[in-house]
Amino acid sequence: MNKITDTEDLFCSQWFQMPGWTYPQDLNQRTLDIARRRLREIAYHEAGHIAARAFTGLDYSHILWVSVIPDEDEGCGWGVLSRGYNAEWDFADSTPLGLGYQVLLRLLAGSVAGIRGTVDPEYREELQDDWNYWEWESDEEDFPRAEEISHMLARRHHPAHHIIRQAKQWTEEMLDRPDVWQCVKTLAGMLLREGTLSAREIYPAMDRVVGIHGLKGVDRRKWLRRFAQK
Repeated sequence: MNKITDTEDLFCSQWFQMPGWTYPQDLNQRTLDIARRRLREIAYHEAGHIAARAFTGLDYSHILWVSVIPDEDEGCGWGVLSRGYNAEWDFADSTPLGLGYQVLLRLLAGSVAGIRGTVDPEYREELQDDWNYWEWESDEEDFPRAEEISHMLARRHHPAHHIIRQAKQWTEEMLDRPDVWQCVKTLAGMLLREGTLSAREIYPAMDRVVGIHGLKGVDRRKWLRRFAQK
């Protein structure tokens, strides 16, 4: 069996309980490969959320730390926010469509980054199918929340299904940007090495993302127009 890293050891000690395994008794090359596959996906997933927040201009000063180590209350992949922060979860029917798209891109970026960061071809195909057909098996939190938001944002000429389809397209376009994807790769690599990152470690990578207000020319007008919809 390949040597296990400290982060993998800590991850397995918590994650093995979810499929009903015992750690370290059930640790072997097969179960380690499965755990590594899941750990890598989570690292890219969480990094995708963070990079999207930096690009879309959503506030991130409240983030205290982000971790890929399973938590009893939060599950796999979690971030800690400062006390009293409520921001974009407080949606209403009057929420501007543009702000809704910003939040949707942040929510959906985790799944796209998780897919792109996965190296196991079969697992990647499974995740890609969930994304393509909007199945919630691989993301039982972000997808349902995005669906809920899309219905809150729905207008006569912007039905919920159209909003989801548009948000998915823009999420992939955002992650195609070299600066955004570099942020994802940097943070995912750090999470895989360290397991948990503090704000002090996260912010430098986020600051290197050229957010919507730093864009120029046609690119700037395109994204600002998308996020300025009423």
